[in-house]
Amino acid sequence: MRKALVSDAILGKFAAREVPGPHPSRPLLRKGARINEDVLSAIERYGLNVIWISDELLPDVETKEGVRIETREAARNAFRGAYEAAERWQEDKTPPKSDDGSRIMSSVRMLVADVTSNRDVLSNLSFIRAWDDYTFEHSVQVATASLLLGKQIGLDEDALHRLGIGAMLHDVGKALIPQEILRKPGRLTDEEFAVMRMHPQLGWEFLRAGFPTIMPTSSVVALQHHERLDGSGYPFGRREHEIYLFSQIVAAADVFDALRAQRAYRSDLSPAEVAATMRREAGAHLRQDLVEILLSHVALAPVGSVVQLSDGRYGMVTSVRPQAPLHPVVRVVSHDGERRLRDDEVDLAEDHLEITQLLDGWPDEVLSQAR
Repeated sequence: MRKALVSDAILGKFAAREVPGPHPSRPLLRKGARINEDVLSAIERYGLNVIWISDELLPDVETKEGVRIETREAARNAFRGAYEAAERWQEDKTPPKSDDGSRIMSSVRMLVADVTSNRDVLSNLSFIRAWDDYTFEHSVQVATASLLLGKQIGLDEDALHRLGIGAMLHDVGKALIPQEILRKPGRLTDEEFAVMRMHPQLGWEFLRAGFPTIMPTSSVVALQHHERLDGSGYPFGRREHEIYLFSQIVAAADVFDALRAQRAYRSDLSPAEVAATMRREAGAHLRQDLVEILLSHVALAPVGSVVQLSDGRYGMVTSVRPQAPLHPVVRVVSHDGERRLRDDEVDLAEDHLEITQLLDGWPDEVLSQAR
């Protein structure tokens, strides 16, 4: 099974997991159900962004996610509400609705519950996102990774809730940046980047004015998440002891997720490149211990990931070991004359292979070989 964006591309696919509906006894989509146009419309109306589908080639590969899809969707929609509240506030200083704050609190409670109940050594924080949904999904990813870090360093439940709120809202200031700069597909000019660098302070000002009940230990994350230990960050060039703990945690999670996400001006980084870049950031910019916790507790290529290997073949990750997280076991889908090999499992550590690319699904040429 694998995650897929809710779009026309899933028509004709089969649901790999039940999708809960508004009534517990009546799921929106049952496991094994074929997705037709009526079902797709119902899923879209319900507001889901991602569902699990049965994989076309390797339907028997099962994966366990670190955070439930319904939790992720609740958090994404809650942040969307806060983001839209910031846009309204910018226009005419309309205060956020009470529901905007309560939905953030509720979704963070769900995230904390999922993260703290997950006993896996390597968490599956896999994601799939559309370009126009990047900011919303990024906020959920950063909140989830931040909570994982908070859990590992021993924060209590109250602190985790405050951390989760700050992490969820860390980028809300981007709602106050001109859209032509925020959504520019290429690199920003120096002038545009100067405007973009204003989003931490703008976000902090909005949270203080619009959500006065949010604890300062949460709202300060919006202000400080781009500060760096050596003073090279912004907006104020704060150094180590001047940067609040929650802000240091969210800074590490923010960089981690940004490296894993697709950007229009560069190709996706491989898992090994993400790990190497994070370690280069450690020490001077990010806390070394937080970087190592992320790399040792989050599977960069979790079970169920469709990947391309350094020998050019494609496959799906079937097993990840804590002692070798960058070298999982992959079931390769290759082509030998007229015979497609479906059960050719490769241990990347033993075969000295690397994952060069994580994919959202099988390339067309692989699917055409399977027909």
